[in-house]
Amino acid sequence: MQKPLVQREQVDAGPSASARPGGATANPGGAFSIERKQYGGVRICQRCLRAKPDRTHHCSQCHRCVLKMDHHCDWVGNCIGFSNYKYFLNTLFYASASTIIIAMSSSRVASHALKISEVPAGSAVFIVIAYVLACVLAIIITCFFLFHLWLTTNQYTTIEYREKRTSDLFKNRSPYDLGAYRNLQAVLGENPLVWLLPFARNLDGSGLRFQARPDLKAADSSEPKSKPSESKQK
Repeated sequence: MQKPLVQREQVDAGPSASARPGGATANPGGAFSIERKQYGGVRICQRCLRAKPDRTHHCSQCHRCVLKMDHHCDWVGNCIGFSNYKYFLNTLFYASASTIIIAMSSSRVASHALKISEVPAGSAVFIVIAYVLACVLAIIITCFFLFHLWLTTNQYTTIEYREKRTSDLFKNRSPYDLGAYRNLQAVLGENPLVWLLPFARNLDGSGLRFQARPDLKAADSSEPKSKPSESKQK
């Protein structure tokens, strides 16, 4: 049988990593390499010709691989991923709160514009249209923020949610799901007091390694290791 291009032992974690049965590779600090080829090798980007760590994807618009890529955002002209996802969530929260405040504070103005006859018809139409647009924008941004908040609490990226939920690894639960609170800490930082502030993000693992679910690690450690002599005979 033809040998794979990348051997199973050659993982991105360095020489201290050891290959495990089932396609998961143990790394120092309890992190596991989950997403691997069927033969157990490291994923390779066909465009960059480099190893792709877990949750890394190639952006066709940025022409590079992005660590823990969520999506490419045309509004900011950049990819949303491991390094800036907290800032993206903060922006959505601020935008959602601002549009809700604008919509709520403008309701009385729109009501008076329709009721008071002294208000010119052109001004009344302009005020009502602006109010309707503010309400629509508040609903859209708030729903978008709540969706990404749900993704964060369940440790999904947008790509994983859309493209990988049909796979056995992501079907019922993300392999990186550590519970809602720890999932939020993994993105927003250890201290909840600064979750809404644009600093103190969590950069543990450098975007190369991610904590796996305890049940996955327990199942992996319970599998018997194959002896070197047996693997050579095969």
